[in-house]
Amino acid sequence: MDIQSAYEFAKRLRDTARRAEAFGHNRQSILEELIFVAELYETRAEQLEMEAIIDWQRELVEAA
Repeated sequence: MDIQSAYEFAKRLRDTARRAEAFGHNRQSILEELIFVAELYETRAEQLEMEAIIDWQRELVEAA
């Protein structure tokens, strides 16, 4: 995670907490939303990792 991503993630967490409080959500619903956000980040990280692997494989094929 780079610096910009870390700041963005922190902002999203704060925004989620503020929205939850504004709409009267309880601790459980806030935790569920945070888990959802974490799963989105994990999915994106997996996509980026797969793209990097594919790029690396292409480079190997082109170099051969």
